[in-house]
Amino acid sequence: VQGNASTIKMVGGYLVATVADRENNRQNTVKYLVETWYQKQAERRLKEKTERLSKVIGVSPKSVSIKNYKSRWGSCSSNGDLTYNWRIILAPHRIVDYVVVHELCHLIEHNHSPRYWKHVEYHVPDWREHRDWLKNWSVAV
Repeated sequence: VQGNASTIKMVGGYLVATVADRENNRQNTVKYLVETWYQKQAERRLKEKTERLSKVIGVSPKSVSIKNYKSRWGSCSSNGDLTYNWRIILAPHRIVDYVVVHELCHLIEHNHSPRYWKHVEYHVPDWREHRDWLKNWSVAV
């Protein structure tokens, strides 16, 4: 919709973008508003999920942040900083949980060794299906 200022909010289960009358490129403004909204939601949800699942796994990440990755869903630095691609929140909850568990398990094993995958499998027994979902749907997300 058009209005005095460019904003976005959830109304009745729908995102409603208001674009200022003075905006020249409405499409870019709407894209920016939607991405910004999703990034804020991703930061909140992924921090909550990471906090909850880190207690289950028994690890403590140093920090949790959101980035705009082009080719990865998350990363874990050697000093325990977790970073997620904000787009992962567009995936089903089970997939988001898998990505969070995947990164948290790197706090135990900072590699993809068989020992690492055993930790992942303990918390997400069907992790292979989730990994395959990410491979198959990554272009859509």
